[in-house]
Amino acid sequence: MALLPRHSLLLLMLAMAVQASAPPPLKRNFYAASCPRAEAIVRCVVRRRAALDRSVLPAMIRLHFHDCFVRAHLPSPSVPFAEALSAFRNIGLSLLDLTALLGSHTMGFCHCGLILDRLYSFNGTGRSDPTMDAGLLATLRDRCPPHTVTPQNESRDAIVPMNLVAPLGPFGLDNSFFPTVLAGRAVLQFDQELTSSSMARRIAAMFAAQPRNFQKQFARSMVKLGSVNVLTGKQGEVRLNCRRDNGTII
Repeated sequence: MALLPRHSLLLLMLAMAVQASAPPPLKRNFYAASCPRAEAIVRCVVRRRAALDRSVLPAMIRLHFHDCFVRAHLPSPSVPFAEALSAFRNIGLSLLDLTALLGSHTMGFCHCGLILDRLYSFNGTGRSDPTMDAGLLATLRDRCPPHTVTPQNESRDAIVPMNLVAPLGPFGLDNSFFPTVLAGRAVLQFDQELTSSSMARRIAAMFAAQPRNFQKQFARSMVKLGSVNVLTGKQGEVRLNCRRDNGTII
């Protein structure tokens, strides 16, 4: 029997370790009776829309995260990595899933208000985050001046790409998030803290070296995330604002 490469063996072992606790998958062809072509119609509409506006791709991934974390609450990008991992484990997702799903942070944009502390007063020190790459710091300070609007008024907040060196640009999904993080050039502090876990760092290195493995695991983890807290019938609600449930008072 042929031996698996070390990184592939690590992935297999991790997948087997969490298999027993994985949530059941969504039911295929759920709308077979009421709308037999539902999946095909959705696929066609999404592809057509994405061809006109590629920003819809990271937006849909973001919506998927928010929708699936309605009850378990999507961790803030400012929380410690261990806290975020705990939130993922509470809904049946593993470190492997969290690491793979973070790969989507090569897409889209980040509001400057979320990273001002890293740039100008990390942990209230009045200095920048000492772990941030000097070149990245200079670039982000140029794009995010200290008077940038905070997330409370994020509609007027300046934005920067989540990955400034993504080969496919801000609307393409590939494995370029991982070498960026391993090089210490993550925009979000939360993303950079991925390297604080030795196991997460090894998984990130595997994904950086083996893009096909990342693609496969990202798909698996997205399906797994979609199986969390599935609501049927009259359960749940259609959100008026995807950032919060309809009962939230602002």
